[in-house]
Amino acid sequence: MQKKIEIIVADIEHAPSCFYIRNALDEYVFIKTKSRKIAQETIDEEYGKGFYKVRTTDLAAKAGKMVTAR
Repeated sequence: MQKKIEIIVADIEHAPSCFYIRNALDEYVFIKTKSRKIAQETIDEEYGKGFYKVRTTDLAAKAGKMVTAR
C-alpha cells in the first residue's frame, strides 16, 4: 500500500515543503514529500498528466542562510 501524499495550499512565505506548483487560480500548491519524482506523479494524478510541472523552492535561502553549491 502506498503512503498518501499530503497536498497543501499555502502562501510562498509559509512554504510547508520545497515542491510546489502554481495552479490556475494563482495559488501555491505544496506537495509534502522528499522526492521530486513522487511530487510530479502526485500532481499528474491530481490534475492530469502534462498540465503542471513541479517547481522547487530553497527553504534555506528563504530563511536567509547562505547556500553554496558543491
